Amino acid sequence: MPRLQDGPKDSSPTRAVVRSGRAGTIPGLSRGSGHAAVGTILALQRTAGNAAIATILAGEHPLLSLDSAGPAVGELQKKLGWALFEDELRVTERFDSRTDEVVRRFQVQAGLRPDGIVGPDTWAALDSVAGGSELNKAAMTRLKALLSEAETLVHSGDYEGALAKLMAFYGDRAMAHKMVAAVVYDIALCHHRLLHWAEAISFYEQVMATPGVGARLGGAAAENLRRARLQQPYQDIKQMEEERAAYGGAAAEPHPQLAAGSAGPAVSELQQKLSMAVLEARSMKMTSQFDGPTEEVVKRFQVQAGLRPDGIVGPDTWAALDSVMGGTALTEPEQKRLETMLTDGGSLVGQGDFEGALAKFMALYADPAMAHKALGGLVYNIALCHHRLLHWAEAISFYEQVMATPGVGARLGGAAAENLRRARLQQPYQDIKQMEEERAAFAG
Repeated sequence: MPRLQDGPKDSSPTRAVVRSGRAGTIPGLSRGSGHAAVGTILALQRTAGNAAIATILAGEHPLLSLDSAGPAVGELQKKLGWALFEDELRVTERFDSRTDEVVRRFQVQAGLRPDGIVGPDTWAALDSVAGGSELNKAAMTRLKALLSEAETLVHSGDYEGALAKLMAFYGDRAMAHKMVAAVVYDIALCHHRLLHWAEAISFYEQVMATPGVGARLGGAAAENLRRARLQQPYQDIKQMEEERAAYGGAAAEPHPQLAAGSAGPAVSELQQKLSMAVLEARSMKMTSQFDGPTEEVVKRFQVQAGLRPDGIVGPDTWAALDSVMGGTALTEPEQKRLETMLTDGGSLVGQGDFEGALAKFMALYADPAMAHKALGGLVYNIALCHHRLLHWAEAISFYEQVMATPGVGARLGGAAAENLRRARLQQPYQDIKQMEEERAAFAG
């Protein structure tokens, strides 16, 4: 179970400051002031220096980058620790190369330019998921105690008691405006162990939708969400890894590092997993050659997984792929069998037999070969059938799962978002062609 991170041991307790979130202002400077504004800035620059200008223009947070130092860097590191659970970032108050790497990862995850410069947009993105103010020593002590007590109760098998502690943590006022995916995952875990299926599903979906959740935790949430929907037992990450290896018939060999110019069976495995993990790559050719199109899809997947998009497939990229696509590749007979099931379901949808199609899609969803795989397209079809059958709650839940699936793509994600809205309003399902026609008609 995760623990809250302490600041540096030799640092003084951090005083909580409630921030307004408003950008800083310069006296005498307002919109439309033209050359007078420039004069004010230049005058302040001469008297106070560039650092003062950077601080003001960045709002209440200063502009930070590599080699910056001081309390603001400590605050940045703490918030990055909250926002990116898998990055164990020490609070050193020095903007070192490790901090630069984590900043860039957060920027990628937040849809910002990964330049390593922490300006107004990066601070705003951090504050939106890690709170606008720091925790004081009393709050840190209280929250750490709750987590420690919950951890002990989980290990003893007291999931009711652990759930109570975790919900007290989740409901604590100090946790407002903070995304704590690991705690939400532990809440889902307890509900799952207690066979509270609806609650487990809802909290797993929240984990998947949390910005910066990371491939390892997000992948575990996705697989246990599938298991909760099928009312199957909870599976921890170690059990998942063992199951992947067993499903492959032998212990999985370490993946090799791949990059442009690589070739061979490992590239074929990479291409197959990418074709299932990234919706727009469904038609990519299995060439066994790491060519230009393969590199482009790798970079796209890396962005969606919150990794640096360098096109190099190393341990982190393989781990992200395995967390959403399983640890082993499908055999050709398995691939054909699953494709047949999907085609049969699609035919029934075309005939208007949504009950029959739903049965086919759910059989595919429950197939052992589909464990540990991102299933955005299949889950969308399940949501579609529930929507057509007016199963509003089920449709809403499956649409939410589509939207939280890594690599789902804008087209399918957008269709899921609109039909989620329609399902909430108990309005009819709308396919993508109907959506495009409606947009065109609305535009006149």
